[in-house]
Amino acid sequence: MKKLLADGLIALTAGYLLAHFLTLFYNHWYFAEHFWLKVGVLTPLFALPYGIALQTPWRRFWLGLGGFWLLMHLANLLSAKSLTLEPLHFVQVLDFEAALIWPSVIAVVIQALLLEFRAHRGEQRELKAVRRQLKMRRRLRRYDAMHKAEQTIALLLAAALSLSLLAAGAPGSCLAAEAEAAPAQTEAESAPDAGEPAAPGENAEASEPAAPMHDRHSEFSDPALMPRTDGAHKRAQQEPYAGEPEALNWGGVGKLVKTPEWPDAYQVPMHLRQRESFHIIIDNRQDGEIVVEVDGQQRVAGHVLAPVAKTNPAGFTASGWAEPGHIAATAVNAIHIKTNHDYTAGKAEIFSLVPKEFADFDVTQYKSYFNSSSTLFTDIAGGAEIFGGQCAPLVSSRVEVRTGGASNWLAMPLGYVPAAGDSLRITVERRKYQPEWIEFENRFGGLIWIKEIGLEAYPIGQVLKPVAGSGRFTGTQYAELGRIRANHPGVIDISTTKMGIIGGFQIIPRDHSMSSEMTNARLLTQWMVVGPLWALDESWEGTEPLFNDYLYPAFTPAMNPDGTVNEAIQGADAFLDRFTVRGRYSDSPDPAKYELLRESVERVDDGLKTLTHVRIYFPRPD
Repeated sequence: MKKLLADGLIALTAGYLLAHFLTLFYNHWYFAEHFWLKVGVLTPLFALPYGIALQTPWRRFWLGLGGFWLLMHLANLLSAKSLTLEPLHFVQVLDFEAALIWPSVIAVVIQALLLEFRAHRGEQRELKAVRRQLKMRRRLRRYDAMHKAEQTIALLLAAALSLSLLAAGAPGSCLAAEAEAAPAQTEAESAPDAGEPAAPGENAEASEPAAPMHDRHSEFSDPALMPRTDGAHKRAQQEPYAGEPEALNWGGVGKLVKTPEWPDAYQVPMHLRQRESFHIIIDNRQDGEIVVEVDGQQRVAGHVLAPVAKTNPAGFTASGWAEPGHIAATAVNAIHIKTNHDYTAGKAEIFSLVPKEFADFDVTQYKSYFNSSSTLFTDIAGGAEIFGGQCAPLVSSRVEVRTGGASNWLAMPLGYVPAAGDSLRITVERRKYQPEWIEFENRFGGLIWIKEIGLEAYPIGQVLKPVAGSGRFTGTQYAELGRIRANHPGVIDISTTKMGIIGGFQIIPRDHSMSSEMTNARLLTQWMVVGPLWALDESWEGTEPLFNDYLYPAFTPAMNPDGTVNEAIQGADAFLDRFTVRGRYSDSPDPAKYELLRESVERVDDGLKTLTHVRIYFPRPD
């Protein structure tokens, strides 16, 4: 309303200036009666189209032009003998016309040419991007075709060899006689080495089509679909932690997104890059300290208001893709830890850590509170410290326990139930060299690009359903505009509102969008659904870089709520920095420019309809 009122006043002023000039100019050619009546009649006639012009993408241009007209009018008023232009003689009016009209006409022509040039550049840029994408896809298809051709040739050679052996084994053949005379091979001698997989085409099985894709949700009730090295896991529960255990292979965890194996295309695999580690240590008792340990230096980040002493046997659906004994979700409003997986029920067992805003009791009287839930309540504010602040953990961060006064940290055992007096230690290992950004083309079939430092951007997946609106996602009120609110094996939640207001959208993987409780993700506009480049590849639940190990809600504000400078970010390391989510909009003056996400509060079904690209910028390394 205020904007409309201001625009109305500006339009009336511009209308008056134009009407005054036109009447002044007209009176010197014909007759000069009723000067102010003509000005009054013409003012609204000129104000209306000018007001409409202020609502177009040329708004700033028309504001500048109106300011120029006002400046010219005032300059002539000050140079006149009185504060009215009516007494100006004919030559002075022609000078006024030259100063007012011709620069304006030239400015309109230049602006039109600039817009045409920008539009042409934008089209060329988009065309170049499309050509690059098509070139990438052709290259991927060519790579795939070469691989299939190699398989076919190998298969034909194997078939030819088999036919030759059959022919050699016919009656009367000297080779057949030698075969009969030679001692029979044992099964062990003829079997290939079990430790080395056979090359494609070396046996008939290699040519058989791959088994049809299974629904990733079937992993929840079929342990065979989640292979693991039980011996290594059992040893990890009984011994102090000493480096990475043998491959556990829990679902998709630990698998990189499939990328083409071109020679010299990638420098160092992302999963082998150096990491920076710190610990979050929690004393699970009333008034127990929550300590952050970095490079051996400890500081208290908060305290336990009410310890946790039970687990929730019906964890949220996507926690099924998390590794037991690891973080299953990290958010500004909660941290969920998975302890076990019940294949009979198809559910994960979890317990949770939450900030003080979620305490369902009087925090001033918490010492008399008995906690019967599977939640550990803290006095840390939502969006701060371990809840989306400096020290937020990652999905898949390892959790260790110390019970009964033990001195060693042990891997959390399967089926662990926390007890008052236990200590928990979360080891957060963030990648020191993150990607620069991940970008989603917000359209059906749009590509998902990743840009690593020192490398060209390359596609890793595609958008199956774009996002067009914002929704009331709990917890977004604890995240600033354009920040990651939560990450777990089935979601990236992004805030579209300022701190204290609810509003955001979610990015979810293909199979999770088919969960029974995710029907709205298929019907409404608040969810973006993503998947791999190739339709036959497995869905991405629990896999990096989107739903495991890379993203976390990190935002350290430069200013404290009281307006003072936040000392915590002075000289902060890379892991203390922040993620930023920016976008491109089709209705922007420059559609190719990335800007901070526009605010969309609560549920607005078309609040993001002009959003064409979503880009997540990673924290910058030192």
